[in-house]
Amino acid sequence: MLLADDVPLVTLTGPGGVGKTRLALQVAAEVAPHFADGVSFVDLGAVRDSDFVLPTIARDLDLSEQGHRPPIETLVAYLHPRHVLLVLDNLEQVVDAGPSLAHLLLHCPHLTVLATSRVVLHLSVEHDVPVEPLTTPHATQLFVTRAKAASPSFALTAQNAAIVAAICRRLDGLPLALELAAARIPALPPAALLARLDHALPLLTAGSRDQPDRLQTMRGAIAWSYDLLDDALQRFFHRLSVFVGGFGLEAAESICGQLTYGRAGTDPAARRQNASPDALGVSLLDGIISLVEKSLLREVGGPLAPQPRYQMFETIREFGAELLAASGEERAVRAAHAAQVLSWTEPARDHLFAPGYERVVERIELELGNVRASLTWAEEVGEDELGLRLARSMSHFWAVRGYYREGRQWLTRALAQGEAVPTPVRVRALLAAGYLARSQDDTEAAESLITEALTAARTIGNDDDTAVALQALGQVAAYRGDFDRAAEWTEAALALSQQVETTRIAGRQFVSLLYANLGQIALGQERFDEAAHYLDEALRRQRELGFGWGVGDTLRSVGDLHRVREDVESALVAYREGVELALDHGDRRFLAEALAGIGSLYVVPEPATAARLYGAAAALHEDIGAPVERWERPAHESRVAAVRAALPPEEFAAAWTSWHELSFESLIADVLAATNPSRAITPARSPSTQTSGNRLTAREREVLHLLTEGRTDREIGKALFISTRTVNYHVTNLLTKLDLDSRTAAAAFAVRHGLA
Repeated sequence: MLLADDVPLVTLTGPGGVGKTRLALQVAAEVAPHFADGVSFVDLGAVRDSDFVLPTIARDLDLSEQGHRPPIETLVAYLHPRHVLLVLDNLEQVVDAGPSLAHLLLHCPHLTVLATSRVVLHLSVEHDVPVEPLTTPHATQLFVTRAKAASPSFALTAQNAAIVAAICRRLDGLPLALELAAARIPALPPAALLARLDHALPLLTAGSRDQPDRLQTMRGAIAWSYDLLDDALQRFFHRLSVFVGGFGLEAAESICGQLTYGRAGTDPAARRQNASPDALGVSLLDGIISLVEKSLLREVGGPLAPQPRYQMFETIREFGAELLAASGEERAVRAAHAAQVLSWTEPARDHLFAPGYERVVERIELELGNVRASLTWAEEVGEDELGLRLARSMSHFWAVRGYYREGRQWLTRALAQGEAVPTPVRVRALLAAGYLARSQDDTEAAESLITEALTAARTIGNDDDTAVALQALGQVAAYRGDFDRAAEWTEAALALSQQVETTRIAGRQFVSLLYANLGQIALGQERFDEAAHYLDEALRRQRELGFGWGVGDTLRSVGDLHRVREDVESALVAYREGVELALDHGDRRFLAEALAGIGSLYVVPEPATAARLYGAAAALHEDIGAPVERWERPAHESRVAAVRAALPPEEFAAAWTSWHELSFESLIADVLAATNPSRAITPARSPSTQTSGNRLTAREREVLHLLTEGRTDREIGKALFISTRTVNYHVTNLLTKLDLDSRTAAAAFAVRHGLA
């Protein structure tokens, strides 16, 4: 413990309501036996002038004024021989007294100070200890305790546990906010309370009467910190409150820089060069640092993050948003924010068809709170074109990450509100909405939306969107099992796309998807040789382009083709690579379909394994709201029925729900280790195939390359933008494929065979 290690000054820092005082009192009680002359607690909350800090400390120590002797001399004379712990509470508004405290510590060798402050004191002897909010389990415990005190009949149950946890997360685990919320339980049960926390500050009132005024309400706790800012920092603070879920320096500069310098069309670098400090009277970086030091902002990226990232606690952000609304500049700030979000999402949509898309998906996932805030604002103020562009630009992200319900809701509302939006923008939004509707098995709505888009695209002569609409109608027909009609639509889309393929950013990638669609259609028609031709052509093009998302889509059909041809080993290899790519992209639909594909190979030899895989796939389909495709459903349901019949009911149920006890990644790693192609359900590979390394997937080769550089799993995951658990799965898999027993052996193998 720092207080026992001769650290003279420990400052507990954090926002109002995080529990600094409570922690200081608890620590003081625990260490009191180590201080021969005791512990003294001094509340400085009522002191607003730094000159009165030392007199207040002297008075609390019962030291009478001694003529004209300065308080510092009186305190030094008293404390110099004593071994005392001095707890100074609420120093943030009197930080200018810091040098006097440093002088006191310098001349009192046995004195230790434990301070609480919302602001770092910046003294050389200071050791800053940020006080973090409570984790969800501890926050839940505090909430339940306070709720029972307010309403003795309250209890945490299986029915309300998830809601209580959501309340704790919404309140960021801040003890004061939790206590104030729990006090509302007699009037508002947990579900009703959670529903009202979008506007939390009006609810978080009526604190304990033995608390100081600043802690009677959450608004008062935040205002106490806000009032310590000068005018420039106050304006800077409420502008930054526009960000939901966090922001980086570039985003903050884009918003505050445009508005501060008044030059929205100027390059950010030029603005920095031509104007610093800005018109607010505070530079961007200095302003952020100051707000972090004052506990109104926190750095959340971590020391290993490539770029710093900052975030406000949600109740603090709500306070700032109220001030922004009253400032007269809310529309300008929110418009700049929405424009910034659009500058991320529109390019990201085209990057679906480029290598490294998983990195783009991760970026959008990180900014999802900002995207949702911008969509909401555009809808509320009637920015119809902006709303449609934002909603359409997110369509691929929503599909890849399985947010089908949310994406479709945003697009439906934007289309209803944006009937007068220019045709090209509306056409693309209609196509996006149609795609999501088809994925949710609403083929009637999908066909209506896509047909409207096709008619409009043909009217304005837009061949790109016409081709996309033709492909989408082919998918709807295939979904219904009308493969002849599907082939007609898709062949028409291919003929048109080949004419304009080089004029589109993603033209060649789109053509490769059309070949894959034709392969899937031929497979549905049981024209297996034709299916093989189209799927091989699709894979060839996609691998040449580095189009990993497309490869993952095509491989599931390749696995299906090998399965019906009874080439079980090849089917397993295709499905497993599909799982790897789905994990890399975070695509839960592709993951569900690839897992079910593997399950189909184990129906007879190992029904329990098949049940585990089918159960996990079913959970994923239910979670994203996108069922098994209609034309595949009868065969799928027949296989599941066969598995159910092959196992005792209790064994089937245990296998089907085994994913409840593990994370999906753990389950996948476990099951895939048990379904490695080297196992005996198929003939073993020849030694030459096993040792050549040509059975490694592209991702496994990337992992092997980094492995030879001596990288750890964490470093490999960071380099490839995948989780450490997924890295571990790839390492285990490549060791199995190469018949090796260690990472060192894998590195040596890679060097010998030119794979490093």
